[in-house]
Amino acid sequence: MSRYIATAAIRGAHSVVNQAEEMFASAMVQPGPDAKIEFKDKAGGGTAYWLPVVYGFTGQKVEKISDLRKPLEYAKSLVPPLPSEHLWLPYLGETLDAGMATLYAEEVIEAIRFAKGEQPEKGKNGFRL
Repeated sequence: MSRYIATAAIRGAHSVVNQAEEMFASAMVQPGPDAKIEFKDKAGGGTAYWLPVVYGFTGQKVEKISDLRKPLEYAKSLVPPLPSEHLWLPYLGETLDAGMATLYAEEVIEAIRFAKGEQPEKGKNGFRL
């Protein structure tokens, strides 16, 4: 795998995980650690499952803001350091880990947005119930 592609993917993972960390810290204050997490459909109903990526890969149920701590910590643990400018290695494993970290972090971000009532394109999310 190209070091340039790997570096871009890993740099992106760092950015998304950092954004998720900032949003989580803010969400622990408002709406608070006990705020319910659920994806709503356009009729106002919630999902019949927990965060699909986190639950599908880890089996962890996320029901409230404070439950986001574990998937966020896991995402942080997956993000590798940026590749060195002087040492070329096979970067596939690190790049795949960065991709998984990004998936977890993006789901944390979307869950927080829904908990705050800031869901994108209200009534037109990707989850159809």
